[in-house]
Amino acid sequence: MHGDKDSVVPIAYSQKADKIYRIFGLELFGGEGHGFFADADKQMTQMLVRFIKDIVLY
Repeated sequence: MHGDKDSVVPIAYSQKADKIYRIFGLELFGGEGHGFFADADKQMTQMLVRFIKDIVLY
C-alpha cells in the first residue's frame, strides 16, 4: 500500500518490493500521501484484514 503523493517514502521503494515479493501485490492509493485520510484508511484496514485471512491464516 502506497500513496501516490507520498513525499516521505519514494514510490520506487514499494515498486522494488513488489517485484521481489510478488505474493503481496502493490496497491496504490491515488491522492494519498504518507498517511492516509479516513476513506483510504478504512480501505487499507479492510485490505489488511483480508490479507491476514487469505495469506497468513490460510
